[in-house]
Amino acid sequence: MKRFGLMVLVLLCVGGLTVYANGAAEETKAASGGDALADQEPITIVFATPNGANNIESIYSQKWMELVKERSEGKIDFQYTNGGALGSYAELLEGIEYGVYDMSITDVSYIQNYVPESVVLTLPFIFDNYDHAAKVFTGDIGKWYADLVSEQTNIKVLNYYFCGFRYICSKKPIKSLDDCENELIRSPQIQVYNDLLGLMGFSYVTMAWSEAYTAMSTGVINAVEVPLQNIYEAGFYELGNNITGTRHLLSVNNVVANEQFWDELPAVYKDIMVEALDEVTSDEYVAVANNESDYINKLKDEGCAFHEFDQAAKKQLNDTFSNYWLDKVSVLGNDVVSVLDDIVSLK
Repeated sequence: MKRFGLMVLVLLCVGGLTVYANGAAEETKAASGGDALADQEPITIVFATPNGANNIESIYSQKWMELVKERSEGKIDFQYTNGGALGSYAELLEGIEYGVYDMSITDVSYIQNYVPESVVLTLPFIFDNYDHAAKVFTGDIGKWYADLVSEQTNIKVLNYYFCGFRYICSKKPIKSLDDCENELIRSPQIQVYNDLLGLMGFSYVTMAWSEAYTAMSTGVINAVEVPLQNIYEAGFYELGNNITGTRHLLSVNNVVANEQFWDELPAVYKDIMVEALDEVTSDEYVAVANNESDYINKLKDEGCAFHEFDQAAKKQLNDTFSNYWLDKVSVLGNDVVSVLDDIVSLK
């Protein structure tokens, strides 16, 4: 029943997002006097991503590219590179900002380096479940954020993929906040993650994701915090078979484009890409919720032990991070505080 409810919610919300995106594309078409697919020259889009081929956002991006090629009758093609072969999240996002690449996949938390207001969408423990997150990202808040990024950068946010709630994978069992004390854990080079792990009591080591497996295998770190798909697909469970269901952050990725590149595309090309991306994104929302339980079963089959914090620890975390939310957003102005209030009201 919960999965069915999520599917209905996503279809309704994404329908609204599609209306907005298609309306914007129609305005562009009207302004340019209209165009037709048959009149357009073929293009090849340089699309470089840091994510592995087995990640859910990569799988659905492949589906998107296939749809775009089909619906454009082959006129839109992609020069696609994944796995971080051309750079990390930070490097590829910088490449989008400066027009080195046409498109990439990034994480909302990395956009925070360009748009400080991004923090309101990456706060620890802010999302209760996937239903709650879908209301936020496919509604007015998601539109507000995409517009804000366009205003402040040369980056165009085209969608919001859910990559899963983040869990802790560790060599020793972590069942309480006391167990977190001074435990060495990898952190992205992003302030909100440093804050989160520090407040939980961890000793964090900042490093690129590509370095984390080697670091854990050699004892530089003893734990990572990532979605279950990364724990399984990257083989971290072989290094630490204890998994704690903190679900402390929801990883949200975006397909992003260089704004100038996007603005110069024919309206018919924008229509094709936006409509196809809305379709695959709505499917991805349902799949990521289903995959979470599937990955739990897969990891249990591999001998992993699952742990949960007790109620006292959960209450302490809620109290700590409720104060943290307000501290982080209040310095960004009343508009962002209002967005935080809206997110909480949608729970």
